[in-house]
Amino acid sequence: MSDYKNIRLAENVGRSGYAATVKRRKRRLTPEDTLVMHRAQRQWLADRLSEPFDGPTVVVTHHAPHRGSLHPKFAPNWLSAAYVNELPDSFFDVPVLWVHGPYP
Repeated sequence: MSDYKNIRLAENVGRSGYAATVKRRKRRLTPEDTLVMHRAQRQWLADRLSEPFDGPTVVVTHHAPHRGSLHPKFAPNWLSAAYVNELPDSFFDVPVLWVHGPYP
C-alpha cells in the first residue's frame, strides 16, 4: 500500500533549549504503527458499545467492520483486506445499523 510510503508520523524526540521546546521528527508510517492504532481504536469502540445508552445505536466507520460487507466483485482482490476489519460478533450485538464507506 502506498500509505507506508507516503504517510508520515510526527513524534516527540526530546526537548531542547531554555524554553524546553519539544523537538519533533517525522518518520514513515509502519504496519506496526497501524496495528497499534487499530488495537487502541478497536478498544475505544468496544468500550463505547458497552456503555448503557437509551436509544438505538448506529456506528459509522470508514472501513468495513467485516468481510461480509465486501461487494462480491472486490472479495477476491487481496488488497481488499486493507479496507476491512474482521471484528468479532460481539461488536454487532448493540448497533442496529452500521454504516461504512468512503465519504464524498
